[in-house]
This record gives sequence, C-alpha cells and structure tokens, in this order.
Amino acid sequence: MLFLRSMKRYRQEKLAVRLTRYFISSTLIPFLLIVTISASLMDYHYKQDILLITDGYLESLATNVSLYIKDLQQVALLPYFSNEVMTQIRKLSSEESISFSDRTNLESALDSLLSSIRYTRNDFYSALIVKDQKVLYASSNYINSITIPNHDWTLEDWYQNAIQADGKEVFIPPHVPNYYDFTDHEERISLVGTIRDLRTRNPYAVIKIDALTSSFDRFLQGEDFHAPSCIYITDHDNHLIYVSASDDAMLSLLDIEKTGEYERTLKAQPKHSSHIAKPIKDTDYTLHIILDSFTIWFKSARIYFIGIFLYAIAFMTALYLNKRFSRRITDPIAQLRSVLATIEKGDFSVHYLPEPQWELQELGQRVNQMIEELEKTIKITYVAQLAQQEAENRALLSQIQPHFLFNTLNGLIALIYDQDISKLENGLYGLSDMLHYVLRKEMTVTLQEELKFIADYLLLQQTRYCDKLEYQIIVDPESEHLEVPRLILQPFVENAIIHGIEPKTEKSHITIKVKRNAHASIIHLSDDGAGFDETTTDVMSSVGIANCVHRLSLLYPTSTIDISSSIGKGCTVILTIPNNREDNV
Repeated sequence: MLFLRSMKRYRQEKLAVRLTRYFISSTLIPFLLIVTISASLMDYHYKQDILLITDGYLESLATNVSLYIKDLQQVALLPYFSNEVMTQIRKLSSEESISFSDRTNLESALDSLLSSIRYTRNDFYSALIVKDQKVLYASSNYINSITIPNHDWTLEDWYQNAIQADGKEVFIPPHVPNYYDFTDHEERISLVGTIRDLRTRNPYAVIKIDALTSSFDRFLQGEDFHAPSCIYITDHDNHLIYVSASDDAMLSLLDIEKTGEYERTLKAQPKHSSHIAKPIKDTDYTLHIILDSFTIWFKSARIYFIGIFLYAIAFMTALYLNKRFSRRITDPIAQLRSVLATIEKGDFSVHYLPEPQWELQELGQRVNQMIEELEKTIKITYVAQLAQQEAENRALLSQIQPHFLFNTLNGLIALIYDQDISKLENGLYGLSDMLHYVLRKEMTVTLQEELKFIADYLLLQQTRYCDKLEYQIIVDPESEHLEVPRLILQPFVENAIIHGIEPKTEKSHITIKVKRNAHASIIHLSDDGAGFDETTTDVMSSVGIANCVHRLSLLYPTSTIDISSSIGKGCTVILTIPNNREDNV
C-alpha cells in the first residue's frame, strides 16, 4: 500500500520539478568527477613539486651545516697544530696548581692560534679548556672570560659527554652557560671534545668551542616554503641539537622530552605533516624539515573552490534557461491537468487555451475536441444508463414494498385476534406514517431518515410482541447525513424478528450501531435470537436480502455486506459504506 501511494505521488509530481532534478543530476555528477580528478591530479603534482623543491633545499642546507660543523671541528683541533700549545696543556693538566707565567704562556700561544678566527668570524663566541676543577684557558669575544672560581667541571653534562665520546667531538644544543662571573643570557651552540696524547690516547683536558646560534639561524631561518615549517637537527640517539619553527603551532608538533641540563630528546617523529630528512655528511647528525600538510592541502583546495564557484555560475545560468524553456512544456501540461480535473467533477464548460507557437498547441486543440465529443457521449449514453439504473432500483424496491406491507398487516391481524384494540389503533397509526415513507418517490434517503423508519417499525413490532422484544439504536452523528438506498435495513430487521426473535420464548434484543472512520461508515446490526447454520442456509435466497445487496452495490460499488450466524447465538449483519460517492471510482 505504501509503495502504491508513493507511486501515485510520483505520478502527480510536477514535470518541471522532475526536469530540474534530471538536469541537476545529469550535470552535477560529471562535473564533480571532472573537478575531483583534475583537482586531485593538480594537488598531487603541487605537493610533489613542493616536496621536490624542499628536498633540494634541504640537501643544500645539509651540506652547509656539514661545512659549518667541520669549521667548528677544525677550531677544536687547532691545539694539535702547535707543539708549544700541546706542551703547555700537557704540563698544566698534570699540575695541581697553575702559575701565572704558565697560564700566560698558554693564553698567548692559543690566542695566536685563534686570532684569525676570533677577529674574522662574527659567530665565534668563546673557547674554554678545562681539566677537572682547573681552567687551563678561557677566552671570549663578548663577555668577561673569567670563570667562577673552584668550579667542578666534571659536574657539567657537556664535560661528561666529551669524556665519554672517546676522542670524538660532541655537539651541544643551544644553551646559556652559568659558569662565568658575568652572564649575558645569550644562547650559544657548542662543540666539545678532548685534547689527548696522540700516542697514548690519554686525555689531557676538555675543550669547548662556543658559537652564536645566529650561525645556524642564518642557515635554517628565513626560507619561505609557502607553508608553516619546522627545521631541526638530531643525532643518532634522536637527541635534539637545534630546532627552529615558523610558529609555535609547528613547534608543538614535536614531542620533546628534556633528558639533561642541555639535552632534549625527540620521542617520536611528528605525524600529520610532510616530513623530509637528510643526513649531514661526515657527521652523526640528521637535518629534518616538516611542513604543515593542512596548509598545503588548503592551497590545493582552492582549485576545488574555484571549480565549484564556476560550476555554481554555470549552473544558475543553465537552470534559468532550463526553467524558461521548460515552461513551454510544463505550463501547457499544468493547464491540461487543470482542465481534466474540472472535467472529472462533471463540468464540461472548460476548454484549454493554447499559447500560439508553443509545442503542445496541437495537443490542446485535440483535448478541446475530445471534451466536446465526451460531453455528447455522456448525454447520449451515461444519462440513459443512469435512467436504466434508476428503473432497476425502482423495480427492486417494488419487490420489497409489498413484502413489507404483507408482513406488517399480518402482525396487525394477529392483534385483531388478540382483541387488543389499543395496540391495534397505535399500530394502524404507526403503519400510516411508515406507508408515507415506503411510498416516497426518492430512491435514496439519509441514514438518519432510514433509522427513524426502522425505529418506528421496531416500535410497531414491539407492540405486537410486548416484552418479548427490546431494541437499541446508537448512531454516530457524523454518519446521519450519509446517503443510502431507501428500505436498505428493513429486510434485515424483519428477518431478525421472524427467524430470530419469534421462535424463542424468552426476551430477545436487537441492536443497531453506526460508527464512522476516515473512509467509511459501518452499520452493525445484531440480535441474540435463534440464529441459523451458515453451512446449510443460503441467506441470498431471501428476496429482500438479495435485493438489498444489489441496490446497495448500484449506489456504492465498493460497499460490502457481511452476514454471520450460528445456531442459538443470534445473527450479525455488518454493512460497510464509503463516506463519499467519489471513493467508488
């Protein structure tokens, strides 16, 4: 049922809406495929180009960093190029105290080695050579190089790292030293290592070369990748040596854990970002760069936005033209539907007024011709058929009328034999009123009128049977104006009295109930009389009941009559009549 209703709504849907829907579906799907595929290809190539350019830049950057680290390593190796410096360091590292003259000699020799670097490179910050609690050499370009007295250098992380490196240089991340008398809070990067005996490999002292972070900043900052970025350097243990980010959001992508005074460890590589890594040649370090994938995607997504915007303009233009030209079909169809709907109501005075030069002009003219021919046909055939149907209804009613009069007069005769003059008088007056109803010319009456007649009839029968018969009529007020054939209920009530009530000796009841729902009115007529066996009794053999069924079907083809009974339990008759005559179409 639900499927049939849906199909009905679909057929009633306006053609203009269907044409518009077909137009949208036929253009939207191909467009989305074209935009999606082309934008995806452009997005892919755009990302590949960015990654390729970034990879080349990172390769060049790794080379520059490698050269810079080698420069720092060369500075840390300068003491090996002077026998005088090595002699002084070996001597001072073994002595418990350092004399002023020895310190002066070492400073003079090292200053001579470092002079070309100290005065030509702006990134050189300081140099420090220490042994346990002794400072062998301290020099700086920017701060007072006097260190804190009696400082235990073995407690410094970088000192321990240098000893454990066994002769290799160790890179120290950006930090602020806290062992000078005066600290400027300037961050620096450092390279530490040990000065050893070249023959025995025994360490003499630890050397620490400091450089400004501006050196790395110069390499790793200022490049525009057209997306938020983060550049960082890690060693083979994933310790973070240097990091620089275009904004704090990119820096937050790194999962950094502080594992020492200067040591920070990268716990995991960032996710949801484009990541490129390049090893720094001849070192244990790796240079990384991450780019914000969302920014890259958003720039690619502009292709989608532009495509959708252009489609929206083209779609609105095409929709306007489609609506304008489809009116040449939909408007005539809508007018034709209106004309046909008026004809369905029986009004043949309407005609279709076609627009000149429109596509359905010829169809409209043919519809007008059809209306004229249909009106003529109805006058000739349909009116004649109605007259024949009314004649048949009158013939069937004429069969019921004598039957009713015969049975009613028999009841009055019984009163004569009983010599009950008062009841006979009331019965004759009641018969007079009922005869006026029976002999009316109208073939149909309202249900209210029919039930009034049945009430009078039952009152007459109650006069005859006295206390043996009781009846009740309950009616839904909304059903009182329902049009029904005249004398449609009397045969059923009469059969209930003659075949159900009369054979019994005890009191019996007849109940008539009328209910109304959304589609039909239901007349429920029941008695508690003798009843009959449905398997052996043909109820349609009764002339009165057969005529009632036929007459009701003439007026309401979709109406139904259901009769059920069993011996000793009475009889029930249910008439279901549509609320509207149009529901029978």
